Amino acid sequence: MEIAYSGDMKVENDDFTMEFLRFSVRKNEFAFEIAGSDEEGIFKTEGVARKNEHGKYLANVEVEYPEYREQHAYQKDTAWKEPGVIVIDEAKKITKSNKCKVIGKWLQDGCEWGFEGTLNRYKA
Repeated sequence: MEIAYSGDMKVENDDFTMEFLRFSVRKNEFAFEIAGSDEEGIFKTEGVARKNEHGKYLANVEVEYPEYREQHAYQKDTAWKEPGVIVIDEAKKITKSNKCKVIGKWLQDGCEWGFEGTLNRYKA
């Protein structure tokens, strides 16, 4: 059975904003949709973090900056996209509530940012 949550995350050093639009807990994986903004503008990504041989949940993602193309003519009609990795270190349902505590890392451009937050049960 899939249980979904959503909410804002606190990113290390407040370097960017990040929100799980949807964070779905499945057997041996976590599916997600993320939106946020950083110095390049708004971004979005989605993926499925699966457990690897070291017990970590990882998702290779493509981070899309839909408005970045307007700033840089050489991009033509395509949004700027960069590879990234989302690591979910912990996703734990809070007992007797409809909340889930999530701790993880965002890896992009050779940098790493920790993030964490408490998500509420997803409401469509």
